[in-house]
Amino acid sequence: YGGVGSGKTHAAIHVLLRFFEARQESVSYITVYQFLDYRRRYLDDRFSDDKAAKARASQQFSHQRKLLKECALLVLDELGQEKLAPDESKVLFDILYGRYSANKLTICISNHCDDAKRSLGDRRLTALVGERIGSRLKAAEQVYFSGPDLRMQEGRDLARGSGR
Repeated sequence: YGGVGSGKTHAAIHVLLRFFEARQESVSYITVYQFLDYRRRYLDDRFSDDKAAKARASQQFSHQRKLLKECALLVLDELGQEKLAPDESKVLFDILYGRYSANKLTICISNHCDDAKRSLGDRRLTALVGERIGSRLKAAEQVYFSGPDLRMQEGRDLARGSGR
């Protein structure tokens, strides 16, 4: 966890790529927004009169959940950007608990934690994701990324002509 632009996603993608190169096992990167969008489309189509659309949405969502539960390494980005509704928290918990139970590696990226001094905008992660997810995250190894917004620094460097 850490501030905006502090390099969290960049570092996690680096770990994901190195993991894949070393082990040739399945890896996956997804934002919480993307996952919840899959779920919303599934729920929207679930009540459709179009049986084919209903079946397709169910199959796609089931496939996505299976992939996220079973890949050797999952990077879950943007955790806690929005407060999860109880049903959203339950579905996300199902994936995280399945991974935890199977000893699967998971990297969760967030701007928030339960330390008010370090959490973006004083928003506590457990309040955003729910007690069950928050409890498991507290038991995990946490890495804090501090420092300025690297994207802003990169923009200033490009403006001065010293970009990469």
